[in-house]
Amino acid sequence: MEDKWEAYFENGRIHFHRSWTDAKIYEAALRKTEDYYTISEILVERDTEIYSNTDDNKDIDTFGFLVGSKILGQNVNPPIGTSNADVLSGWSTFGKMIL
Repeated sequence: MEDKWEAYFENGRIHFHRSWTDAKIYEAALRKTEDYYTISEILVERDTEIYSNTDDNKDIDTFGFLVGSKILGQNVNPPIGTSNADVLSGWSTFGKMIL
């Protein structure tokens, strides 16, 4: 239960699923340029029975954190505040990734 996200790459796309429900929340298309890759499209689950967030900016921050920390292995600050409620919500969303 500590790992909250599963990620895999298939057919030029990164997929992020919630680990305990296996619901796909994010899917992003990668485009290779001469020197690097870019994300050309991000799809986000908007069925509120599957994923309750509807804030695009929060999804951009969450997706960026997931790519940075889970895919690239970078030390990225999680997109959470510092109050006890924020940290608890962050733990619920990201688990040990926020440590």
